[in-house]
Amino acid sequence: MRLQAEGLADLERGVALEPNSPGTRALRGPVLMIYAAGLRPHDRALADRLTTTGIGDFEFMVAREHPRWPGLAAHDRGELLGGLAAGWLQLDEPVKAAPYLERMIAELPNTPYAKAAAERRADPRSKAALTCLGCH
Repeated sequence: MRLQAEGLADLERGVALEPNSPGTRALRGPVLMIYAAGLRPHDRALADRLTTTGIGDFEFMVAREHPRWPGLAAHDRGELLGGLAAGWLQLDEPVKAAPYLERMIAELPNTPYAKAAAERRADPRSKAALTCLGCH
């Protein structure tokens, strides 16, 4: 528990020191979302809080990349949109996830991201991963 608290505090401290840094936000968001997914069965309230913070980090990154969006690699766009969709699905908010799933399908045709988004759109309870597709 001590290591958990220290790790979470380190992530918060990084963003507090550099709140507009993509380096801190692009790191914290995915880490919190992955951690929250595993934590959810044990502490739903904390998992929801961490997921909400992670969604905010993904939203920050999407807004930051907006001017360059069409030129970003499919991987980058897929990870950002997939992270947002996954976060909202973790919070049991399929309506809020839907626009991100739709964008993945429309903007990333013939990619693993579009395929996974179509599966999750058809069944929000599906376990199809929306991120880390092809990069790990």
